Amino acid sequence: MERLVDIISLVYGDTKISFFGIKINDLSDLSSVWHRHNYYELHYCTDKQRKYDFSEKSICFNNDEIVIIPPNVNHKTVADFDVSKNPPATLAFTVSKIKGDILFYDKVIVALEENSLKPLVIPEISSEDIFVFQNISLYESFLGICQLKSVASGIIYHIFNHMLSDTTLVKRNDESVTVLIDNLVNNLQYTFQDIAKITGYSQRQLSRIIKKHYGLSFTELRRKMKEEK
Repeated sequence: MERLVDIISLVYGDTKISFFGIKINDLSDLSSVWHRHNYYELHYCTDKQRKYDFSEKSICFNNDEIVIIPPNVNHKTVADFDVSKNPPATLAFTVSKIKGDILFYDKVIVALEENSLKPLVIPEISSEDIFVFQNISLYESFLGICQLKSVASGIIYHIFNHMLSDTTLVKRNDESVTVLIDNLVNNLQYTFQDIAKITGYSQRQLSRIIKKHYGLSFTELRRKMKEEK
């Protein structure tokens, strides 16, 4: 049905995002059977409306809406147009954790988890941006690669500008971050929301960090502190 072509990778701190062009080999059978991938898929709805079936729910997406399908999620969809004349705007990408001094990876993964399998309206991204990655000739020249990287960077920016409300950077210094969290947690004037904002973590990430570090949830920890005082 399809095959992936050369990778366009961009690195952000401890995060590498790689885009794959998709060359459609058989337009008669796109996504009408249940299947899954080991990468993220970004689908841009180019027809009037399209229904996606997932393991536990079905959702209809309207024209110009985007859906992100995470790895290993069963799904299928049936186009209501002639796909040989109007192929789907689909982009595959992976997110990998690498060594880096700025921590992005956890925040990126949480943002993707919280915004997947639902309609996203991101006006700055067009179907033409997605179709660029299906232009196989661009992978064969220096300027073509530059164009692909430029478009990929724009897509990443617009996706996460839509998803992330807080883009504070956290430097890799586990000891200083732990000390900071200790100081904030032990100061009752700071709420959980305050600590998340100051440290640059999402509330979900901060919950995991506190639970791992203290062995208690934030609520349990604060209750214990009040009892001891």
